[in-house]
Amino acid sequence: MWLEDGPANAPRIWEVIEEVCATHNVDRDRIHVVGCSNGGYMSLKMIVEYPDAFASAVPICGVVAPFNSPGPMVPDEQLAAIDTPT
Repeated sequence: MWLEDGPANAPRIWEVIEEVCATHNVDRDRIHVVGCSNGGYMSLKMIVEYPDAFASAVPICGVVAPFNSPGPMVPDEQLAAIDTPT
């Protein structure tokens, strides 16, 4: 369901990551984001929104422009700016 409102869901996911890090012994340099299809989109969205938060990203078949979308959900300029190892 990430495609329904990725911009609203990214901060919610970030809150979960922060909560897990606060309550468990997490090495923040070893957090990876991975997803397929809708999850592939959200993994791209997360590294665009939080560029220094993840050690790597594995967006598998990430949807960036769904069939019924008026435009790309992750524009080319955002994709080109990604520095996270992918």
